[in-house]
Amino acid sequence: MTVEFTLNGAPQRVEVPPHWTLLRMLRDVVGRSDAKHGCGEGVCGACAVLVDGVAMNSCSVLAPQVEGASVATVGGLAEDGKLHLAFVPLKWEKPMVSAIEIAPGVRGRMAPIRITTAPHDVTDHAGRVWRADRYFTGGLSLRPAEAVTGTADDELFAFHRFGHFTYTIPVAADGRYTVKLRFSEHNFGPGRPGGASVGRRVFHVFCNGEALLRNFDMLAEAGPVKPIEKVFRNLQPSAQSKLVLQFTPVKNYALINTIEVLDESGS
Repeated sequence: MTVEFTLNGAPQRVEVPPHWTLLRMLRDVVGRSDAKHGCGEGVCGACAVLVDGVAMNSCSVLAPQVEGASVATVGGLAEDGKLHLAFVPLKWEKPMVSAIEIAPGVRGRMAPIRITTAPHDVTDHAGRVWRADRYFTGGLSLRPAEAVTGTADDELFAFHRFGHFTYTIPVAADGRYTVKLRFSEHNFGPGRPGGASVGRRVFHVFCNGEALLRNFDMLAEAGPVKPIEKVFRNLQPSAQSKLVLQFTPVKNYALINTIEVLDESGS
């Protein structure tokens, strides 16, 4: 069917199937990559646009619904040199904000995602904020009695999530990503309650079903209470625009301290 509307002040007349979403029409027909594919469920706001001045998640709007309307994307709004922030209510909740921070970014790249397993945000030595634990299902968060010391950011190793757990992290659909995982073994090693020998904690790590680590043993890798960083590059999102990180026990529980996701676009 034909849909006529105005996009960022320019008239548009496009042919699309009636079941297509506004997001798909903007990206696949009009070519607007600034309408991002995020969660696909109308929650994250990555695909938000203004329709006749009202903020809407374009993944939840059918293309025919904007017939005769004025649509503005993030790129169109930015042409006046200003940042336009829209706070969109979800279900029955009213929007609320306590503070706004504006930091410089790289054009066309997703901002880094940094997750600590602590129940509170952590700021590292470089001033980067690691957000409190999120995007997980399963497992438990714990602060061990003895923590890693001697690193530039000991607080990043102060908590860990352990068990059989998954992190489902929303990212842009067309990106490639570097994932950095940080670990430290607290329970096993000489003089420790879990025993001294290697092989007492072994687990796999998968990303979207592909193995990143198999039979990973932190004690064998570095010894007790030592920081470990594993870096994986060129990871692709799932069809649902997610990086699904699964931590699967082989013997005893899997464990993670922090997760960092970096967009490789333009790098």
